[in-house]
Amino acid sequence: MKSFHAFPLLVIMCLSSLAVWNYERVIIPEKSIDFSVYPYEIEEWKGVEAFLDNRVPEILETPYILHRIYRHKSRRVLFSIIYYPNSRTPFHSPEACLGGEGYSVVKKQKLKLKLYNTDYDFLQVVFLLYRRNTTEQIVAYYYETKGMRTDSIYKFKVQMFKNALGFQGSGGALVRVAVPVEDGDSGKAMKTLVEFLGVFANYTTLFLGYGN
Repeated sequence: MKSFHAFPLLVIMCLSSLAVWNYERVIIPEKSIDFSVYPYEIEEWKGVEAFLDNRVPEILETPYILHRIYRHKSRRVLFSIIYYPNSRTPFHSPEACLGGEGYSVVKKQKLKLKLYNTDYDFLQVVFLLYRRNTTEQIVAYYYETKGMRTDSIYKFKVQMFKNALGFQGSGGALVRVAVPVEDGDSGKAMKTLVEFLGVFANYTTLFLGYGN
């Protein structure tokens, strides 16, 4: 009788071991990303490489970083993608990126942006307003993995885990857009940010291999 009651526990232990084994098998980096082939021109936006300190890949614990300035007419956007081929590496908080440059976070909130020219009607992002003396910039970032775009790092990590268990790879990326506020016109900066993401969000999804 004791052995009979122990059977369900044995089954659970076996299934748990199988899940862990399955996860460990697919946790191996799914692929590398060559950001050098990410277009420098998309529609009317033209990009150039932005300065990136040589220490940044080591700090972020990944060599897969896109960091560019894209321009369209008088508008300027700093666009970054940080890609991790597996979920073992901890994701660093974007809020800390500008702290070392003397910027402080004045405002932080989660926003649902209405985007055009995309397959997503809305995009959930974390929105930040940075200030240093009289200089301001707005930042929006989100996380992306196969099957999900989200403003929540917790949902993102859960989805990465599910993808790994489902043999769909375990990689994921942080996508970040920064726009300077010029002449105190934050509304204009916000319009630039939304229009930029309307062009680049879908393309980034396809480039990372997370499209349908």
